[in-house]
Amino acid sequence: MDASVILNLTPIRGLSVLLDSKRYFWKITPIARREVENAEARRQLEVAIVSGQIAVEELDLSVEVEADLLAHWSEELDAGEAEAVALAVARGWRVALEDRKGQRLMNEQLGHGRWVNCADLLLHAVDDKRLTLTEAEDLFVRLSCYGGYSRRGVATLADLQR
Repeated sequence: MDASVILNLTPIRGLSVLLDSKRYFWKITPIARREVENAEARRQLEVAIVSGQIAVEELDLSVEVEADLLAHWSEELDAGEAEAVALAVARGWRVALEDRKGQRLMNEQLGHGRWVNCADLLLHAVDDKRLTLTEAEDLFVRLSCYGGYSRRGVATLADLQR
């Protein structure tokens, strides 16, 4: 996952939406981990790492394909996003990220279905009956990235389900 997901979910106490999911086993790269500078977000992340809810995973730059993927994605994205995307692509995983450019590039280059964002995680929590739609909507509008959704005409999670 990219740091953007942690940074969006921790201020609203929504990190449990991520960690309680049985759909994914979460991994974070060293650069993305370092990008979590907010003290409370960092504390929650470190607790999740120590408890085994999030694993720290590194690219193996001695493996040519992994080094090439990092170089490729670093041309377009910031360091943390590039590392997270390269790792996910190399290992055949999905990546959790909020960066619209990264999402768009992944769709264009890899096809759809290779990433999830905070809205997806909230909808998964509703589908899995870990949150009601009302609870998820309350968290959604409190995300720091909510403004980006609303500018695109997405006012509620229900708008994404159509």
